[in-house]
Amino acid sequence: MQLTGSIFKGRQEGAHYVELYQEEIRKLDIEPFYGTLNIRVDPKKRKEFLDHVSPTKISGFSKDGNKYGGLFCYVCKDKDQNSLIVVVPEKTHHNEDVLEIVSTKNLRKEFNLNFGDAFTLFY
Repeated sequence: MQLTGSIFKGRQEGAHYVELYQEEIRKLDIEPFYGTLNIRVDPKKRKEFLDHVSPTKISGFSKDGNKYGGLFCYVCKDKDQNSLIVVVPEKTHHNEDVLEIVSTKNLRKEFNLNFGDAFTLFY
């Protein structure tokens, strides 16, 4: 199964959140790059893609007086079969047409990608 979306520029907050959740992300066998790749997808296809695997739940927590919600993490692959994690926050400002992807590397640099380019996830 695969899902293709279009890369878009996020709010530049991915590095901060990956750093906050890094210890739990590492438990999914990924040493995370501090940032996320954001792709816009068809909401119906997004649901179908995510429904094919059970997520791993990362619980929310408090740190320095701030509360951070939980995450649903879906392990998948890129075109080179490298492991990726689709991160779906319990609380998010994104719509149902967005996926945030955590990887071991900067995927835009690794695959020479620009905003607007297609990116495909695989199970």
